[in-house]
Amino acid sequence: MANEFIIKHGFHSDGNSQITGSLNISDSLTVNGGAVGAAFPFTGDAQITGSLNISGSFTLGEGATAANDTAVAIGKSANATSNGVSIGGNSNASLGNTISIGGYSSVTGQTGIAIGYDADVSGYSAIGIGAYINNSAGRSVV
Repeated sequence: MANEFIIKHGFHSDGNSQITGSLNISDSLTVNGGAVGAAFPFTGDAQITGSLNISGSFTLGEGATAANDTAVAIGKSANATSNGVSIGGNSNASLGNTISIGGYSSVTGQTGIAIGYDADVSGYSAIGIGAYINNSAGRSVV
């Protein structure tokens, strides 16, 4: 067959090797003695000893929801949309450019920030810091 290359008893290259097109391996592949293969789904502990780049949304926690690729939701049932960051169980960062940190914290006013347990911010560009804080006034800090 044209453009066919068959290796029957091993292959060794002393220089750089390049494959253009596809390579199908029907058994196993090792590199420097370590197995190479599908990494996901992954079960067990993992350690990252370098940088981790994520393109797309990021969620961590059962039921966490990041509605688009610019949102981050961390915590059980945390919810983030539209450039929102939501950290804490049942926290909610909805509307554009919002940050909600703390269990049950919620930001529903655009560009708002809520920090603290059950802190609620609904005013435009408002900030609420502390447990059980409620700030519905625009462009204000409570």
